Amino acid sequence: MKNHEFKTEEDYYIIGKSIGKGAFSTVYVGIHILTGKYVAIKCIKRNSLNETLIREKVMEEINLIKLLNNRNVIYFLEFFENKNGIYMVFELVKGGDLFSYIRAKGQINENACKPIFRQILNGLHYCHMNNILHRDIKLENILINLNNEIKVI
Repeated sequence: MKNHEFKTEEDYYIIGKSIGKGAFSTVYVGIHILTGKYVAIKCIKRNSLNETLIREKVMEEINLIKLLNNRNVIYFLEFFENKNGIYMVFELVKGGDLFSYIRAKGQINENACKPIFRQILNGLHYCHMNNILHRDIKLENILINLNNEIKVI
């Protein structure tokens, strides 16, 4: 009997609408076909990659984030590659980023801010305890779900 290595492929997902855009990547809502579970898929296009240098950085990020497991840090599921790019699959956080949340609310009182900041600090502290330094903390990189739970991305 042979051992088979199962490899995730783009065929395992239906990639839907764009929900975010960065300098080198776009994030889409996706559906895992086998489970029907909604996910977020970060796509880094190959044409935006200096194929060697940036790919190494992306793989370094993947190797770091797949070790993390904290309720206030985005949960990484898997990744796959094809001729078009590298795709990182994460839990989908419905609710949007903290920038949009604050913009929609207009003003947030101190009592409402405390649990949000506590969760941000919890996520960052967890990263620091695992020797990971987040170098791009901003409202757009902090997600908030429909239950006001924070995920640092």
